[in-house]
Amino acid sequence: MKLAYVARLGLKEFRAIKFINKLTEHYDLVILGGDGTPNPEHLTRDKVLIVSGDEDDILITKKAREYEILMDGRIYDFKGLKIAGIGGLQPHQDIKRILSEDSKIDILVSHYPPYGCLDTVRVGQRDVNIGIMELNDVLSKVSLLVLFTHVEVLGGVYLKGNIIMLGLNGGIGRYIEVTDKEGLNIGFNSLNLFSH
Repeated sequence: MKLAYVARLGLKEFRAIKFINKLTEHYDLVILGGDGTPNPEHLTRDKVLIVSGDEDDILITKKAREYEILMDGRIYDFKGLKIAGIGGLQPHQDIKRILSEDSKIDILVSHYPPYGCLDTVRVGQRDVNIGIMELNDVLSKVSLLVLFTHVEVLGGVYLKGNIIMLGLNGGIGRYIEVTDKEGLNIGFNSLNLFSH
């Protein structure tokens, strides 16, 4: 199993589509974490799942739901892994849906970080936590990994108990790779499609 997580792809839709489709050539699954999600009509949809971002176009999110690749508030089974999604458009509603499911989660993909996890930003003279408190309730269902994004200053690794939490500040070319070769391997990676 090989999956890639990308987020915050910006406004250059052609470049985002090219980047995502290139990743689908090398990965079993590519998960989009929101903000700059391109039109799913142009993606390799059988290898892509989408979590909405707070800056995503509602029409693109609607189209992803029609194609049944929108993860917001849902748990997917992928090669035996349970992957849940909490989007940026209605996160509290998504959290309630996930909590109502009687299922453990291996990987949680959330547009927003949990409160207190790599979520501190500087506003004026103060540090402010921008994560969602209710996301911490979902963590009791997670066994392996939490992937999230939201604002550009986020990024890094945070360990909470046995759960690895990865924040990705994103952009075209940057992604997180998760593989299960000889155990679980997780890392930040990059792919430069536009160097020539």
